[in-house]
Amino acid sequence: MNEYLSYRASRKVLIVDDAESVADYLREVLLSLHQHAEVSFNVQDALERFEPGKYDLIVTDYNMPGMSGVEFAQAIRERHSAQAILLITGDALEAAPQAGPARHFNALLQKPFSLDEFQEKVTGIFATGC
Repeated sequence: MNEYLSYRASRKVLIVDDAESVADYLREVLLSLHQHAEVSFNVQDALERFEPGKYDLIVTDYNMPGMSGVEFAQAIRERHSAQAILLITGDALEAAPQAGPARHFNALLQKPFSLDEFQEKVTGIFATGC
């Protein structure tokens, strides 16, 4: 277990992914790290749940029906500019030109990724004080 996450107070994370198996896996990983994790299977539900300060981190997939993960991140940042966001994608970055403005997210994680890579990204975001 990651030392940083093991001694820190539980953080609240919102996972936004239309692939139920991926969302549930990420939730289980975060729960095993003693983090509180909620899942939303669509961006509309996630936008309705969102309130500034409610979540320490939002993890969102790039390919989502109705709105890309980058568009979702932009909508969140318009509501709360300091919100920590991790974007995950299975697309090659060259094939996802909208992954552009990195100002809309704190970190990017390319699928497939390992458990360690996910933990490192989450830890890195939390370590920056987000």
